[in-house]
Amino acid sequence: MANYTVGTYFVGYISYQQGVSLNGVMFPSDLQGCYDLSNFIAVNVLPCVNAGLSSQPNPTNGPSMVTFTLPETGHASIEVYDLNGRLVHSLFSAVAEAELDYRFEFDGSRLPNGIYLYRLTTDKEVLIDKFMIAR
Repeated sequence: MANYTVGTYFVGYISYQQGVSLNGVMFPSDLQGCYDLSNFIAVNVLPCVNAGLSSQPNPTNGPSMVTFTLPETGHASIEVYDLNGRLVHSLFSAVAEAELDYRFEFDGSRLPNGIYLYRLTTDKEVLIDKFMIAR
């Protein structure tokens, strides 16, 4: 897949018979021979911005720092789950401002060794990040 930068691109379809040369063709009017040309459509490539979620250190033997950002202001919640789907702790549940870094310390020192999940839920998406407690 090509990496297109943000902007507007015009896309069309052209088919041509054998023997038609496309060398030096810049515009449809430059074509010589028989061809079929579709209408061009405008395609807008927009920036792809999603929420971000991470935790450091990972693995941890106790406290870790959970960080998240949102691309737009809205309600967000961060919860910690074990691998059985049980809620271990709720870190945050409120309106979060766009593009600000939110940081929360989570102390998992009382939890048994294992893999746990941070779940960030927003109005538009759910992100899950795993972390490990290892002593």
